[in-house]
Amino acid sequence: MLIPKIEVYNAGTENVNYTPMETLNLVDMKNEECPLDLFAATDGTLAGTILPGNKVIGEVAFDVSHSGSDAYVLQVGEFLMITSQP
Repeated sequence: MLIPKIEVYNAGTENVNYTPMETLNLVDMKNEECPLDLFAATDGTLAGTILPGNKVIGEVAFDVSHSGSDAYVLQVGEFLMITSQP
């Protein structure tokens, strides 16, 4: 299990309805997707409405048990990528 803590900030001028299920994707170094684990115990929630200038902080769990990789790429939307090592 890989559980990164993530901060999502709304830099816009309108409310943003955000859910990690629609924007986050984790892949290993073989470019194989690691699924979200919706039933894992995590701290905080990232889903909801983010007002302009505000942020939410929470954790998201990914099942990496079948990967065998020691490095991953967290894809956020279409343009931002963050790398993480467990």
